[in-house]
Amino acid sequence: MKVRFNPLVKKDPDVVDGMRVHYAPSRRTVPRLRWYLLILLVASPLIYFLVNFIIESVIVKAKGIVTPPIFISIRAADDGLVEKLSVTPGTRVTAGQELLQVARDPARSPASAEGATAQERAMSQALQGELERARLRVDFQRERMEKMQQLRESGAATAGEVEQAWTMWLSALDYQSRLEKELAGLAGGGAAAARNGTPGTVTFENQEAFGQGATSRLQLQQNLYDGRRYYAPRRGEVLDVFARAGDRVTRGVALLAMTLHEDAEVTAYLDPRHVNYATEGHKAKILFPDGTALRGVVMGIEQFAARAPSDVPDPLGFRRLSLAVRVKAIDPLPPTRGVSGLPVTVRFYRDAYPRDPKTGAPILP
Repeated sequence: MKVRFNPLVKKDPDVVDGMRVHYAPSRRTVPRLRWYLLILLVASPLIYFLVNFIIESVIVKAKGIVTPPIFISIRAADDGLVEKLSVTPGTRVTAGQELLQVARDPARSPASAEGATAQERAMSQALQGELERARLRVDFQRERMEKMQQLRESGAATAGEVEQAWTMWLSALDYQSRLEKELAGLAGGGAAAARNGTPGTVTFENQEAFGQGATSRLQLQQNLYDGRRYYAPRRGEVLDVFARAGDRVTRGVALLAMTLHEDAEVTAYLDPRHVNYATEGHKAKILFPDGTALRGVVMGIEQFAARAPSDVPDPLGFRRLSLAVRVKAIDPLPPTRGVSGLPVTVRFYRDAYPRDPKTGAPILP
């Protein structure tokens, strides 16, 4: 066997045994572009997740929806006679504007008063029964939450199950608190209770849209009724008026319906890892599907963790428990962008707007 250390001179690939072979053009050049495209196609999932990871590490974004409007009904706090109507359907009102005047009915007979008292007693008994059931529900949810915590410590329950148990317990406490306030308002009775925020003076026709808890609902009813005049709780528009001047009304009868025109707000479902970005006053940007971008400011976080609606899941399709962050639009919102439930994307920033040294409120541009 003869070992050759010097390589042979490279031969011409187009010549075989002294005869030139004419190859087709496709065989003369190496199809490198095809190989590059194939490698890119195989590596595209990895590249996608890598790019998303880098973007999420630098830019904090969250899916969200445009908060639906609040529809309410103003109801009579006591029996009386409608003296004056200050609004008509379609009237735009501001916070504190007078809506109508209702004087107490001087012709109310003792028999009717006794009937009303009997009705109030029946309502009070029904509320007490419901309150007892609510307390039992609170005890059950508390025991379930404590058991879930023990299972979590032993590794037999997930963090999501513990958070869900916490949410159910806090929801039961909220319902019990509302029943107690309603029962206290019924016991107070009359205009004095209404002035302190009698439950039932305002009925929320879509309570799921007003998810700020019972405390905010009671704050909305403060200063709504002074014993004779009814006032608009916030800026809005009167949809319909059910009473006319001279009508006699009884307690609990609907007087008018209106919608509250709040400044445009978006509920964004933010990953709990970025809770520092959800501080009140932080800058934000609301991005609509058509590319419209509005400046925004963070208004705060809801009391309970929530899951994003099924229509706006994360890129992997999961609906994890998230922080429900309220973001208010600073720029004017076009009418076509204020559609209830419209999906948007909210970008959060590290810096915040300067605060007023006296009130502490953010100074918006």
